This record gives sequence, structure tokens and C-alpha cells, in this order.
Amino acid sequence: SLLNFAVMGGRVALVEHLVNRGANLDLKGWRPHMTARELARDGFVSNRDRPGPRRILELCGGGDPDALLAEACDSVADLLGSAIAQDFRRRVAAAAASG
Repeated sequence: SLLNFAVMGGRVALVEHLVNRGANLDLKGWRPHMTARELARDGFVSNRDRPGPRRILELCGGGDPDALLAEACDSVADLLGSAIAQDFRRRVAAAAASG
């Protein structure tokens, strides 16, 4: 969908325009087979230091940013082990605190 294209491309103004006009946030796209909400979540976790993905997450009702980052930390912990995950959590917290 056009909304999925806008979310993936980081086009904040277009996402806002489409959402304000009732675009379906739960319509699965084609390649990737994800909704705009899911794409917004992934985009935020991958680019949490940039303002665009955070705003897109908000517009798409993608959930609490801090909870998403905590979930990402837990996933990393499962994959990498507790020592590396603790360091990752510390770095995520420092990045979040710095703005």
C-alpha cells in the first residue's frame, strides 16, 4: 500500500497525511508481508536515534517506544547471552537519555 511505502521510506509528512485521512494501518503489504504498524515498529527499533522513525511510530499507533526498545534488548539477550545483553541495555539507555 501507499502507506507501507511511506513508512518504509521514512516519509513522515506523507504518513501523517494518509493516517489523518483514514489509511488502514493493519493492511498487510506485499514484500514485506507486514502492516504499517509492524513496519513502523521495526523502523523505530532500527533507527531509534532519528526523529522521523519515532514520529512515524507515533502516527501509526505502534506502541510505547521504551517498551519496544526493552523488547529488542530481550531479543538480543536471548541471542547473545547475558553479558553482551547487559552492555547493549546500558548503551540503549545511554542513547535514550542523551536524546
